[in-house]
Amino acid sequence: MESGDINGGSTALCAIFRGTRLYLANAGDSKAVLISKNEVKDITREHRASNEEEKLRVESQGGVIIVHKSRSLVQGSLEITRSLGDKKYKKYISCEPDIFEHEITSDDQMIIMATDGFWEVTTPKFVRLLIKFVF
Repeated sequence: MESGDINGGSTALCAIFRGTRLYLANAGDSKAVLISKNEVKDITREHRASNEEEKLRVESQGGVIIVHKSRSLVQGSLEITRSLGDKKYKKYISCEPDIFEHEITSDDQMIIMATDGFWEVTTPKFVRLLIKFVF
């Protein structure tokens, strides 16, 4: 298969630890949370068409956000506003990640990085149980 035949895309979420610093790069709807003092803190931002800032960025590129059955969709098809690939939508979406930086302290216990599929079925109750089990 030639690389030009690939039409799909993917999100990306990467973490790099350098000394006491944590760096995260996120493009898409994957998400990272930090467990610190047994509290869950979102440390990334999901790139969805329902996010007002992302919606404005897409529209500034000439794209349209269409709401269908309570889902905001780029060009009426794609729920995410940033991804790798998805050539059909490249005029309106971006592959540029958000970069997040965090100074790791003794209070920080764990980072959970996962795709939207995990977060869509995971409840806060499950995360609290995970924290109790691990710690």
